[in-house]
Amino acid sequence: MRVSRRISTALALALVSATPAIGGGSLGPASLDRSFSGDGKRLVRVRAEAKQASVTDILVYGKRALAGGYFYKDQKRRFVLVRLRENGSLDESFGGDGKLTLKPAFKFAQIAKSGRWKLVVGASRNGDVLLARHEWDGTLDENFADEGKLTLSLDERQAYLRAICVLPDGTFLVGLETVSIEDPEDIDLRTMRFERDGRIDEEFGQGGTVISEPVIYDEPGKRAFPDLVKLLPSGAMFTVSAAEFNFVVSRFNVDGTLDSSWSGDGHVETRPGTDSEEGLLPRDIEIAADGRVVVAGTRFGRGYPHLPRLRRYTSDGRLDKSFDENGVVGVLGSGGAPALEDVVIQPDGKIVVAGAENHRPSRFRLDRITVDGQPDPTFSDDGTVRTNFFSSTREGARVVTLYPGTRLIVGGWATKQFAIARYRS
Repeated sequence: MRVSRRISTALALALVSATPAIGGGSLGPASLDRSFSGDGKRLVRVRAEAKQASVTDILVYGKRALAGGYFYKDQKRRFVLVRLRENGSLDESFGGDGKLTLKPAFKFAQIAKSGRWKLVVGASRNGDVLLARHEWDGTLDENFADEGKLTLSLDERQAYLRAICVLPDGTFLVGLETVSIEDPEDIDLRTMRFERDGRIDEEFGQGGTVISEPVIYDEPGKRAFPDLVKLLPSGAMFTVSAAEFNFVVSRFNVDGTLDSSWSGDGHVETRPGTDSEEGLLPRDIEIAADGRVVVAGTRFGRGYPHLPRLRRYTSDGRLDKSFDENGVVGVLGSGGAPALEDVVIQPDGKIVVAGAENHRPSRFRLDRITVDGQPDPTFSDDGTVRTNFFSSTREGARVVTLYPGTRLIVGGWATKQFAIARYRS
């Protein structure tokens, strides 16, 4: 059954909220920003005894960066936050030493900005969803829920956090996947809205909750379960659901019904290739400022290499034929296919793909694709930028985020440490 696989990876895959439009133009030829840690690269040892560590998300507060990720200790996975100043040094006003390990111990967590300086953290634990809000210094916000923490428990259902979206007024949306304890096949998606103080917004949906319609695809009565969930500030929602060698991109209204303005019935079913044994494993979904939708994933199938692909749709759900003529772009470059991890859309519509180049040793890799779907020669000669922290270790990027001044900040792993790099024109 697919539920266990999805739940184990859901928090790593799902994206927290719409990417902010920081900076107005494109990067020129990319280079490491040497005002960041002297050489544009920063390694953070989150715990001396950590056996493995990686950044999984980055939030930007002004010119400070908050990196969230995990480390392993005694074969247990824990989630930790690290905040860096503009120059790359640890911000000791956060957590006392620039680091904060979340308690209780979470395997995965999601983070979202709340207002100008605060932070909302969410995670799944034992069938419940735990939410917390932190002050600028990392302490719990006592004005939120019960001394800064909130536990969501549903009667006769287990809940798993899929997305958080904080709205400009400080209220926030939470996307949940819920499973009946009695019938594991009874699965639904729920959106809940909360006031700034953690109280549920009773005027949203039915008592603060909206249950979305199931997505039916291919065969009558057969359901597609979401691999990715994207909440929008309006309360609307996108999902991407893999179904054997097909995948379905669906858009929901605020009330949880399928949005008929998206491809006529609310969802687009796509077979990525002409061969029935080729499929796409979705990894990310991003919404451009003009409403176009980019779905990023990895092509797979018997006899096919694992090739990253981008598919772009118009705002009404049609494949965008202005994107490399057929709406589909494969990310290859001169160094071969990278392992795709994250995507960000710049304000000018260009798409930056982050991942690891599949060489030994692996390294950070960024690819930038133009609005019409071509490798961007203004980013580098072949549209690809590669970065090593060391010469002989396995390294890779997991997340890319816009940073003020038409810059990019990228997080990942290298030698059991958080690895963070910043790039500029």
